[in-house]
Amino acid sequence: LLNWSVCDGEGSVKLPSHDLRPGGTFALSENRSSYRMAYGSDPDLSVDGWAEGVSSPVSGSFRLSDAGEVVWLEAPDGALADVVAYGEARLPVAGWEGSALPSPRQGEVVRRLSPDGSFVDTDNAADWMHFREFRYGHTEHPAVRADVAPGSLVAFTSPDCSLDVVCGAVAGAVASIRLCSYELSSAAVCGSLIDARARGVDVKVLVDANPVGGMSIRQMDCLSALASAGVDVRVLGGSIERGVVKHVGVLHAKYMTVDCSTLVVLSENFVEDGVPVDRLFGNRGWGVLIEDGSLASFACAVFDDDSREDRADVWAWAEDTRHDPDSSLPEVVLSHHPVGMLAPYASCSWAEVRLHVSPDASPSQPFLSQYISDASSIMSEQFRADLLWSQRWSSEPVLNPLVRGIAGAIAGGGDVRGLFDGSWYNAQANGEVVAYLSEAAIASGRVPSFGLLAEGSPVTSLHNKGMILDDHSLVSSNNWVCPSFSKNREFAVMVDGGGVSSYFASAFQLDWVPDASPPVAKAGEDLALDGANEVTLDGSSSWDDRAIAGFSWDFDNDGVADAFGPMVAYTPPSAGTHLVRLHVVDAWGNTATDELFVIVSGPGDGPVPGVDGPSVHWLLPAASSCTLVALLMARKLNLLRHLIGRKG
Repeated sequence: LLNWSVCDGEGSVKLPSHDLRPGGTFALSENRSSYRMAYGSDPDLSVDGWAEGVSSPVSGSFRLSDAGEVVWLEAPDGALADVVAYGEARLPVAGWEGSALPSPRQGEVVRRLSPDGSFVDTDNAADWMHFREFRYGHTEHPAVRADVAPGSLVAFTSPDCSLDVVCGAVAGAVASIRLCSYELSSAAVCGSLIDARARGVDVKVLVDANPVGGMSIRQMDCLSALASAGVDVRVLGGSIERGVVKHVGVLHAKYMTVDCSTLVVLSENFVEDGVPVDRLFGNRGWGVLIEDGSLASFACAVFDDDSREDRADVWAWAEDTRHDPDSSLPEVVLSHHPVGMLAPYASCSWAEVRLHVSPDASPSQPFLSQYISDASSIMSEQFRADLLWSQRWSSEPVLNPLVRGIAGAIAGGGDVRGLFDGSWYNAQANGEVVAYLSEAAIASGRVPSFGLLAEGSPVTSLHNKGMILDDHSLVSSNNWVCPSFSKNREFAVMVDGGGVSSYFASAFQLDWVPDASPPVAKAGEDLALDGANEVTLDGSSSWDDRAIAGFSWDFDNDGVADAFGPMVAYTPPSAGTHLVRLHVVDAWGNTATDELFVIVSGPGDGPVPGVDGPSVHWLLPAASSCTLVALLMARKLNLLRHLIGRKG
């Protein structure tokens, strides 16, 4: 590069002797320390004061304008090698055709397209209109893949078993834990991280500094308690107004590494609804745990780069004004349902796993577009989808390319189903996507198979961003909105094989088909007692095709529950026959009841009868046959009087 120059019409910076090979880069900066903070390495050439032209490599005043500029690369013989014009640049200029590139935003990096590794160079603005957003300090992580052995990949779901998998992974940590999340407020997860730190594990946490709606008090307490316990807690934030460029839009990824050998990726934040203590009620989400050193080490490197404290947009939580050193960890929410509908699933065969880090994975289009176009069978669950996208360089909104791909799959005869969150804050946007895809299905002569999550579902929020594309399973933090692919930090794992798609298809089916079947209540056998003594009532034989959510017992036939749980203690109030009702409800709100009679003998009633089903069996001492027959008849008549009286 000796005697090559970068020029702006008012000044130029002459480059030094430097070998630049194909695919290589050369970084030139006026501020070495700023560049190092942003990119973690020094520029190849630093020229202090180039705007004043006081340095020897500088001729004139090389000062780039925010409003507009023409910048070109000049060969040693003075020939024009390359040029870019942006904003209010004075046109026409040699080597450039058409209008200038729209003005880049402050902190944005202008970069030539290179979709397949080779640069696009047609001398106009389209060469520079990439899909993803490049910010000062941006990263360029490639997609990585690995073949994962049978049993080394575990698929799981929220709310059913995600907390068990996450806390189990933390409990197995020996050397290090790296946890990245948009939000972190699960006391159970934070408690397990504190336990890991107490046994000498190096624990680091990175969260977004400014989640939508602000950081909750519960999260601030969790972060403060973690920091007080010696966990290295950092936040990523900043704003242009304060002179800080965030190197990604929103830190929206949800992942964790353990000992740089195990990687956990989820659609859910590490919050109570995302990894709930209650295994029946909470957000619907998918996750995978992968025991693979190459993938985990790659994720560790991404974490370490994003969380560098020498970045201007990263700081320690202990230095945050919201940090409270006196905060304690919130109480762990009690679990009323310790067993979910789905257990974790370990892969049964080899699986190919690909890890896509956004926005790096989508330089020219969302990385997911190609997977959709290649699939003939698609099942998807999505928290948030926008029908129209306002892309960086578009003057008008364009159709969501993922929705366009789904519509194309329908038109091509594909088997496509989609379920979207119906929460009030998503209902309008998701409803527009459902309507568009349903119309596309009708236009292709197909029955529409898209909808919002049915009311009555035990799922609090369909927070999932998962898909099943043929035998590929997607576990992702990417919503179907433009920033999720173009500028936010997101993690997505695509799994091919291992039986994982069948597991997630079962999970999809539970959400797709509302549960209209009531449970079966079984209160147990009728009971006969010698005196009003305490007895255990057992309704645990009750069952449901999915899951029972609650048991309640009415002891006095007044319609008000007196005890809760599958097994309860009951003491009859007096001698006589007492009707007890068991009320059972499943996770979708379907109900069933069953009854049993508790018959209590009083003083002078003689030996205690035992009741078994419809027949009455009397447990009597030895006596003459005449005495037995007479006593039996008297007892049966007495029992019938009680039953007729109770039944009305």
